[in-house]
Amino acid sequence: MRILSLALTAAFLMSCSSGKKPDEQAFENSLDSAMMEGSSIDQEVIGSILDQIPSPLEISVLLKESGIKYNADLLNSPDNLPKYNSNYKMALNLGIYGTDLGYTNIYGQNQSGIKYLSSIKSLANQLNIGQFFDIETIGRLATNSKNLDSLLLITTQNFNAINHYLQQQNRSSLSVLLLTGGWLEAMQVTCQVASSNPSHKELREKIGEQKITLEQILLLFSFYESDENMASLL
Repeated sequence: MRILSLALTAAFLMSCSSGKKPDEQAFENSLDSAMMEGSSIDQEVIGSILDQIPSPLEISVLLKESGIKYNADLLNSPDNLPKYNSNYKMALNLGIYGTDLGYTNIYGQNQSGIKYLSSIKSLANQLNIGQFFDIETIGRLATNSKNLDSLLLITTQNFNAINHYLQQQNRSSLSVLLLTGGWLEAMQVTCQVASSNPSHKELREKIGEQKITLEQILLLFSFYESDENMASLL
């Protein structure tokens, strides 16, 4: 399934009613330049783009603050863990589970959060990046909604550390997959909620705003055109 193409369509439809913002136009200009310069893998460029992409947890916060009720059916079940038997699947779903963990924690679903923590730790260990996940600290923060800011901070710090480590190990494609999985999960949850709440203007606007993020992700994928797994998402 061409998941990123579907996401682009959704973001475009939500944003087509408004003009481009100055920062969006500036990014698109730089995107065009980067595309014309070619698609050779440049670790510095990849790192710069990764740093610009916002945390998908921000969308979960918006859903909670909007009064939308918790719905576990929107998430990827921790029971699917055994299905992820390749580095590609593990990295992509580590990102997905990261978003699901944030969603469950924001809604105070602690028992579900513990299951996602376990799945995340398992995937991280198999990818040899388990050292970046202090499960004890994350679990402690996750059990108290007052610690949300700290949880968001430590999650961001963890991803940044993982990103830099994987780039140093020439495994930046895993960083891209991890980030993409997290963002796609946030998008699919938001789109499903928005379709059930068509009058919710803020959600529609938030989806439209993701167009620029998607373009950043597509630029990242252009560095891995020869990778069949990466191409399967386009």
